[in-house]
Amino acid sequence: MPTSAPLANTRTLCSIVFLALCAVVMAPKAAAQSSVSSEAAQAEEIIELEADQLVYDSNAQLITARGGVRVVRGEYTLTARSITYDRNTGLVSAKGDVRIVDTEGNVLTSETLNISDELRDGFIENVELLLADSSRVAALEGDRSGDKTTFRRAVYSPCEICEEGEKPLWQIKAVKVVHDLKKKRLYYDNAFLEFLGVPIFYLPYISHPSLEKASGLLVPEVRQRDELGLVLAIPYFIDIDPTQDVTLTPIITTKERAVLGTEYRKQFRNGSLTAEGSFTYVPERDDFNQVTGRNILRGHLFSNGQFIHNKHWRSTYQLKFASDDTYLTRYDWSDEDTLVNTYALEGFYDNHYVNARLVGFQGLRVEDDAGLVPQALPRLNYRYESDPLWKTLRAFGEVDALAVQRFDGQDTRRALVSGGLRLPWNFSSGLLTTTTVLARGDYYYVTDADRPDDPAFATINGTETRALARISVDMRLPLINSLGDFTQLLEPRVLIVSGTSDSDVGDIPNEDSRSFDLDDGNIFLADRVPGNDLWDGGTRVTYGATWRLLLKKIELDATLAQSYSFDNDSVIYPQGTGLEGNFSDIVGRVSLNVRDWLSIRNRFRFDKNNFSVRRNEVNATVGTDRFSITVGYERLNRNPGPDLPSDREELRLASRLRINENWQITGSTVQALTSGREPVRNRASLIYTDECLEFQLNYRRNFTEDRDVEPGTAVTFRVVLRNLG
Repeated sequence: MPTSAPLANTRTLCSIVFLALCAVVMAPKAAAQSSVSSEAAQAEEIIELEADQLVYDSNAQLITARGGVRVVRGEYTLTARSITYDRNTGLVSAKGDVRIVDTEGNVLTSETLNISDELRDGFIENVELLLADSSRVAALEGDRSGDKTTFRRAVYSPCEICEEGEKPLWQIKAVKVVHDLKKKRLYYDNAFLEFLGVPIFYLPYISHPSLEKASGLLVPEVRQRDELGLVLAIPYFIDIDPTQDVTLTPIITTKERAVLGTEYRKQFRNGSLTAEGSFTYVPERDDFNQVTGRNILRGHLFSNGQFIHNKHWRSTYQLKFASDDTYLTRYDWSDEDTLVNTYALEGFYDNHYVNARLVGFQGLRVEDDAGLVPQALPRLNYRYESDPLWKTLRAFGEVDALAVQRFDGQDTRRALVSGGLRLPWNFSSGLLTTTTVLARGDYYYVTDADRPDDPAFATINGTETRALARISVDMRLPLINSLGDFTQLLEPRVLIVSGTSDSDVGDIPNEDSRSFDLDDGNIFLADRVPGNDLWDGGTRVTYGATWRLLLKKIELDATLAQSYSFDNDSVIYPQGTGLEGNFSDIVGRVSLNVRDWLSIRNRFRFDKNNFSVRRNEVNATVGTDRFSITVGYERLNRNPGPDLPSDREELRLASRLRINENWQITGSTVQALTSGREPVRNRASLIYTDECLEFQLNYRRNFTEDRDVEPGTAVTFRVVLRNLG
């Protein structure tokens, strides 16, 4: 009589059929655990089996599954060509394309495997572990015990191998490697770091995480800066929990004392925030970069966040603070010269928008006076636009309140209320029109007017009010002509605006409209100034046209426009804006795009009298994905008035060469063409990137000087080995 017989010869999931067999297989264990009666414990004992054939040898107490075997126990899955379970020893022997997938998605592969029936403990030969992040560990042999798998004579690498026998770009060879599933780390004893198969570094002991987010050292950064000497930054990442982490970065310099940097990130259910900062205690330097003999604390704090309160309301904030004017630049934290701090509470509804905002500034330029820097504490804004009242006619309204506070200067309180009607209309002839009627009332209250931040914008103490109104008609007539791949569009455009004049110029403080410039982006706006304090009134007509040409691979776009004011009094427009006199300067834009290799954009402003160039901006990029050059040119000739930038002419060049899919070289330069034609800065980078390595060599040369920030050179070297930092 045979001692074995096939139990199944069809492929079937045995979570039903195999339950009876599981009861036999687990009988000793069930007897020992008879006191355990919870549903969780019972569920843990269930084994699901899928196979082409299942044989039970009652004499030898062996259960054998053959053909595409798949065993699931808890969160572990084992697949193989054949599996034999020895009921006497409790061991599972698997052969042929053996794979075990654990709770984290790591895959252990081998040709043969001897393991416990819990799929946790056992011995493995010629084993490979594919981690969840696609990196691999290969070894001649290993054993598995609980949450730890030990590999002997092992190799680790995250690099992809495309051909049989190919060496990975880098790998770690070790006498012993331990993968701790619970701690999610790999530990190495007596290891060598190899690059292209050549040992370059001996590591008696090293460990790193086996997943993307885990506590540990990150890649150090080495750079050289003239003021600081050799700089070494050594970041350490602390994974607090799945919602928050901290990175501490000690920074060691050879010419200054150490700096401690930190970054904190937090994810909430309804939002997130990040915060970074640093501090150091160093000798004080005066405005001439001379050591004073005292020590001072220098540092910075940056933070931002967003919180979604419900479907209508959200909050955002940005905090930026520096201990002094030059700290950020000297220690390479930021090149900003004005720090903006904001908090905003916004409400979004179908027809309404509400914004309550606090805005504060910290000026870092040498000419900035902290007591005269304005702070908006607060600004409140409410906007409304109705559904159509009749056909396309809509009503709109706005309420705006602002308090401008200076710690040692003029303070302004302002409240504006406006409303009107807007009627877009399309005629059968193709003429597109938009008619807008606006009425506005303003209230101002000024104190400490004898201490203005700029004498050019001095006003008087007390209360001022004004009533303003405007009507505008914007008319466009698109004309299209198409023939095959050839399409051109000519769109003449006329804007007629008539509004009350501002007779209170000089009595109304100008806080938000001091600096602006006429260009193709604002010439067809009914209100060309950027803020509310300056009123763009009077009667004028703006005329111009846009022409577009579309071919199969070519797009050409050109715009030209000018305004004529019927009012002779143009005192509200600062000198150099292009709006002086009845006729404005001529503004325009030309864009050319040849797909995949050329893009040119030119914005310009010509003097209305002699057609000399008052403003010229050119940005051009030519090249392919392999090699490209970008040229930027800017020229401002404004005859500057109060609070307007001085004349400037600047040339910018940038290039990128992609040698192959891994290597690229980039470079850029900024050259001033005025004030002695001095360079501003030069930069260059050599970059290598693939799936397991990132290498960067960066060069930067700055030519600007600001107190203890001197012209100098900085070189940064950075190597990132995936998963090692």
